[in-house]
Amino acid sequence: MSESMSKSESKNFRSIPELPRSFAKSQGNKPALILEDRSITYAELDASSNRIAQALIAAGIEPGDRVAFLDKNVPEYFELLFGAAKARAVTVAVNWRLAPPEMAYILNHSRVKVLLVGRELLGHVDQMEFDSPPIVLVTEGPEGDRAGFSDWYGAAENLDPMLPMHGRCGVTPPQRLGRHLLPALYLGDHGAAQGRRTHQS
Repeated sequence: MSESMSKSESKNFRSIPELPRSFAKSQGNKPALILEDRSITYAELDASSNRIAQALIAAGIEPGDRVAFLDKNVPEYFELLFGAAKARAVTVAVNWRLAPPEMAYILNHSRVKVLLVGRELLGHVDQMEFDSPPIVLVTEGPEGDRAGFSDWYGAAENLDPMLPMHGRCGVTPPQRLGRHLLPALYLGDHGAAQGRRTHQS
């Protein structure tokens, strides 16, 4: 994030999705992510994560399912992280420096259903054998028969599925839960993320 949060601000966040949602309201026009000449505001981050969540749900992602990120440091990681959290999915961050067999082990072990990958790492993906092939999306844009990330989620509605009026059927919105359901990163072999879901009183 482009600005650090104060202790008083950080205490207001009880789950990952609350961060872009809250800052979009309080300082939506301020930059949330900056990379070289790219800048994404809090309002834009909240909107893109809403669309990503809706696209994941439309693709059949259920609470607790894993979605993976395989790329270098780019803003799309945070968009996926917040979008997956709003869909109640778990983000698996895979170290791009690993060898393809190591990457494949992590992805298979975590049973990922969607994989966001950088274009320069597509060759690694082509070398992998998947127990159940995930949907592969390319960070920079479409590549062959693989969809670009922003194209894939761009047509989805800008609606936060965790809010009561936008929640998916059968999923209780967090405001109605006795305890807050928090998505967690998946931390496993080779330092990759392995997820579990935790509750906070």
